[in-house]
Amino acid sequence: MKILYFTEGKSLESRELREQLARIPEVLSEIKKCKTCKLQPLLSFLDCGSNYQPWVRVVQRGLLARLRKTGFKYSGLMRREILSEESLQSQLLLMMQSRSQIEFHVIGPGYDNLHLLIKKIQNDYQLDCEVILSDVIGSDPRLTWFWAELRKSDGRKNRDNSSVDAAYH
Repeated sequence: MKILYFTEGKSLESRELREQLARIPEVLSEIKKCKTCKLQPLLSFLDCGSNYQPWVRVVQRGLLARLRKTGFKYSGLMRREILSEESLQSQLLLMMQSRSQIEFHVIGPGYDNLHLLIKKIQNDYQLDCEVILSDVIGSDPRLTWFWAELRKSDGRKNRDNSSVDAAYH
């Protein structure tokens, strides 16, 4: 079972992250299409700071457009912004009880707290459902620079992008 999981996008508060996102062609295209900004939508996006919420869907549309170009097929969709914590946990529990494997393809940026909720459910209910989390940015072979650049600007020495570490989520 392949699930598209859209995060709340809280990590967009980081200017460095927004700068990296603007380098992704499909995201940049969606930013430029933004009708709410009459002048310079790219500058508005880069300078939005804590007022990032209107940009979450814009970024996610760009990331989804990029994923769709690969021919990706999914069997379900979850949007974190419309699910309460309890509702999300209930849905995750039901899925994990009824499947032997679930793949979450996370359209973020980042994972929010999805990985923590899954681990909690697995521990609390001792489920052996295999859960695979895949960040669509981190798993895109043409975006290997994305998280590595953020680590570099953060002063981190580890540039291994085989797994996206939780510090950026």
